[in-house]
Amino acid sequence: MFKYDWTKRIVRAVFNLLGRHLNPDKVLAWQNITITKIDNFYEEGMQLKRAGRKLLFFQRF
Repeated sequence: MFKYDWTKRIVRAVFNLLGRHLNPDKVLAWQNITITKIDNFYEEGMQLKRAGRKLLFFQRF
């Protein structure tokens, strides 16, 4: 897995820097989209991890 909280903090820091030089409203929209994608990726990874454990458990029997 990846470092979920660390990744979100880095994304926020990068977009805060971009917000100083570009249109803040546009950067905020990009940030929200990116954070949503990170959340979805994390959730899908957790679902695959849970499903993988179930598959490993049933393969033993």
